[in-house]
Amino acid sequence: MFEVTERGLILCYYYGCLNWETILDKLAARQKLPRLVIRTFLDEYLTYFKEEALIDDLLVMAFYAIYRGMPVPSELISAVEKRLLKPLISH
Repeated sequence: MFEVTERGLILCYYYGCLNWETILDKLAARQKLPRLVIRTFLDEYLTYFKEEALIDDLLVMAFYAIYRGMPVPSELISAVEKRLLKPLISH
């Protein structure tokens, strides 16, 4: 068996090359977030940014969305603060 990156999962979600429920299950398990939060964010993010969407790890995408002024679910904002920003600030 092989491991897929978050970026790869999100690209599969975007292009529909894998069942979206499977993708959401994997992302939810990795990020410890509800599937609905992830699905809502991805759908809104991909619609909001269209061809200019930055595709990366979910938290990087959420940070980019916050930076660009897109509304982001509070659960995702908390995850960005805890797992992305806090480690950067503490160094």
